[in-house]
Amino acid sequence: MIRRQRIAALAAAVDRACAAWLALAPAQNPAEGWPSKPVRVLVGFPPGGSNDILARLVAQGLGEAFKQPFVVENQPGASTIIAATTAAKAPADGYTLLVGMSSTMTITSIRCSIPSCPIRRSAICGR
Repeated sequence: MIRRQRIAALAAAVDRACAAWLALAPAQNPAEGWPSKPVRVLVGFPPGGSNDILARLVAQGLGEAFKQPFVVENQPGASTIIAATTAAKAPADGYTLLVGMSSTMTITSIRCSIPSCPIRRSAICGR
């Protein structure tokens, strides 16, 4: 029962966050006609966890708002480096998004031993 209450509270918080983001979206001057095809949302954690649930709730809200599917794809492992590498190799057209935790991204970017660490080379947009 407590788990359902927490999920409901999380869903309400995400709903408010999406509403606030969508209210500011016109001010950000997005590209005309974006998105014109499905958007990929990469999650560097396994399905069923808090990051996955959050990503699915946000993707659902964005899909309804933009009238395009936002498809959540889980790519767990290597402290999110697998998902980050996939995002880094995707075309820079705004149709691939990466969801992660700031703590994991920070620690991974510091300790990443890959010469061209995808997390170190990425721009973080969010709080």
